Amino acid sequence: MSFVKKQTLNKSILYPQLDIAIENGSESVEVTYTADSIMSMSGSDAVVAFRVLIGDVVAPSMIPFAFTYSGAGDVLSEAESAYAASL
Repeated sequence: MSFVKKQTLNKSILYPQLDIAIENGSESVEVTYTADSIMSMSGSDAVVAFRVLIGDVVAPSMIPFAFTYSGAGDVLSEAESAYAASL
């Protein structure tokens, strides 16, 4: 379960030893989002953790996404549909 979205993202040149990042324009890339796990759920309010990849590079942390769960069907599948619609 995942979806791919072509997005134009800002990019930077990073010099980690100096803790300096220099803005370097933007780039159009395909980003893969995968609903990984349910972080919390209370009634119809749900928060799902998304794993994010660009190419074969995985983001170091997951992105939380809050949405209203319908109560019918798989929570992770519904989260992916809701997140895709929000981007």
